[in-house]
Amino acid sequence: MNKNEILIPIFIVLLSVVFAMVSLVVILTSGKSKFWVSKKMKIGAVLLTLSAVVSCNNAGNGTVTCYDMPEPNNMWIENADYQTNTINLNLDTSNELSGSIFSRVADKYSFVIKDTIDNRLQIDNISALDGNFDGESEQFKINIDKKIPSGIYVLELYSFDKSEQDSNSYYQNQFNLNIINE
Repeated sequence: MNKNEILIPIFIVLLSVVFAMVSLVVILTSGKSKFWVSKKMKIGAVLLTLSAVVSCNNAGNGTVTCYDMPEPNNMWIENADYQTNTINLNLDTSNELSGSIFSRVADKYSFVIKDTIDNRLQIDNISALDGNFDGESEQFKINIDKKIPSGIYVLELYSFDKSEQDSNSYYQNQFNLNIINE
């Protein structure tokens, strides 16, 4: 923590106490004293300004924002149940998953399908529908191997090429993949 992170909240608390005392004086004078009403307005404005500065976060590039920046390479799969984080896929009907990447930063994306004991059943790259990952948001498709037997697996999405995946790689998004072969 730096000095400002400690001092500004303390200053806000002290200023709030002063604001409460000045407000009490305004109430006691029935709001007829221009001096105390003016002081109350000025202290209130300073409190609002300081509160706004403290509640905003630094986006990392010197720009102060009052909202969280979107996560880069935010990946979503169509037809996924986000309540249970599960994708149901009948390989007899289709072996393709479609999705979107928002706030795209990377140039290559990949996936891995693992069983419950971390055996990798399929590792491959993700394909952009337009051929290249070059827009801020992109549509993509994943082709699942039709030889994977029915069962529940883990689908992990990565923001780099399949050749860069290893056991220490951190996935961008993860889903339970329920594969059905009927």
